[in-house]
Amino acid sequence: LGVDVIYVDMDTFLLRDPSPRILSSGDGWDALFARHADADCINIGVFFIRANRRTAIWMSQFLAWYHDHPFEIDQRGLHTFLGLPSKKMRIAYTPRDLVKIRGGVLDDINEVVIGDVGWVGEISKVMIFHWCARPLAQKEDELHASYDAADQAAAHGLPLSLAASVVSGAVPHGPWAQVLRARLIFDSYKKASPPKRMPCW
Repeated sequence: LGVDVIYVDMDTFLLRDPSPRILSSGDGWDALFARHADADCINIGVFFIRANRRTAIWMSQFLAWYHDHPFEIDQRGLHTFLGLPSKKMRIAYTPRDLVKIRGGVLDDINEVVIGDVGWVGEISKVMIFHWCARPLAQKEDELHASYDAADQAAAHGLPLSLAASVVSGAVPHGPWAQVLRARLIFDSYKKASPPKRMPCW
């Protein structure tokens, strides 16, 4: 169809519009994927695919392979289809005629972050927060809190990333209470320094 795609999982939250940053980062790449900040493994909770002939064939090959091998895991498959190295991860029956694409990664420390791994930096730079493997009840509660906070920030014409960056001095039960709660949630996943990045499993 000729349409570039940015995909996000349902357990992600956009603190600000990520499309300008992702599209500018995508120059020269066919695809960009989120990554685990503690390992060189992609995470398919967030990815960008550029519409061109190579990616159309590549994604068609992946979908056909995944359909024929339903016992496999999509994330493991895409990691292998990108030709990325790993210590032990393998898939069954990799297509012999697999089209190669140029795949890159998104910033996983301060821009597109996974809660379980943690993030480092400034809340104003966080674009997408992914709850990933958190318990479902926790995801639901914290996602609801994030949407409530975003509605509160939007009433003042602000993206949540900006509102959260200036809310630390707000009164807990004041008009910015929901933004403050969201900031505390995101801060609970913040780390003092980036994790040591290991080779993919």
